[in-house]
Amino acid sequence: MPFAADCSSTNSVTCRVCIWLCLQDDVPPFPDEQAFAIIQEQLGRPLEAVFSSISEQPVAAASLGQVYKAVLRDTGEEVAVKVQRPGIEPLILRDLYVFRALGSLFNAFSQQRLGCNAELVVDEFGQKLLEELDYMQEARNIEEFGRNFASDPTVKIPWVRRDLCGSKVVVMEWIEGIRCTDIAGIRSSGIDVDE
Repeated sequence: MPFAADCSSTNSVTCRVCIWLCLQDDVPPFPDEQAFAIIQEQLGRPLEAVFSSISEQPVAAASLGQVYKAVLRDTGEEVAVKVQRPGIEPLILRDLYVFRALGSLFNAFSQQRLGCNAELVVDEFGQKLLEELDYMQEARNIEEFGRNFASDPTVKIPWVRRDLCGSKVVVMEWIEGIRCTDIAGIRSSGIDVDE
């Protein structure tokens, strides 16, 4: 997920810095018992009261969390249940502290050579990354994105069940798809990748 920061140097030359957040999407999952306990605590009720079924293991695991496929008891709809990895926030805060310290070491160089304040770039990066830890904010972002692309038939945005979301869990529509890194799968689906 990229983000960009515009920085102005003393000679009014603006530079564009793009940092790619390389959050791994193929990391070992954390124990399912922990995930289910977090989901249940966030929902405030037993899993069986909300879901008629939920996958025994995650369908995907990433650095910030993992996803289970479930079926809502009240509607029968398939949903993705995303749960945050336990203990991730202190690790991220530690890493941001280290990056900030490194940014201050290289700040004079980055201002002189790139016209950018490295500390400010790290700060913006950190702010966006910490926003990723608030799954209620993620739910709001999904809904806003959905409103912004509501009239575009080429974009499918999942609906969110806000009543089933919390700071560490988000429940949204299950959408079958092809990983963006699966170029062969994308081509075989008939999508023109060159378009």
